[in-house]
Amino acid sequence: MSLIDVLAYCKIKLGFIPEKLFENARQVKYHKVFGLEQLPFKKDEIRIEKDEKEARKLHEKILDFYKQLGYRPTIVSVMPVEKRVNFILKNLN
Repeated sequence: MSLIDVLAYCKIKLGFIPEKLFENARQVKYHKVFGLEQLPFKKDEIRIEKDEKEARKLHEKILDFYKQLGYRPTIVSVMPVEKRVNFILKNLN
């Protein structure tokens, strides 16, 4: 999770983004951004999303914030872990 991801969590869960947080997110610069396609929703003790609809909305908002801040996330499809790792390593440059 990155500071940019937190923007989406604030927007969805709090309904607003603290200005200082947005300013800090603008100052962070990542060389490469990957967006992982969502796996099927499964409620557990770690997730803060209440259901699949909210999880999808949050996922979309995260990608939107990266795009707003000038990033072009490389989307990583759902596939076995080893293939995801290889895809990411291949696309780092």
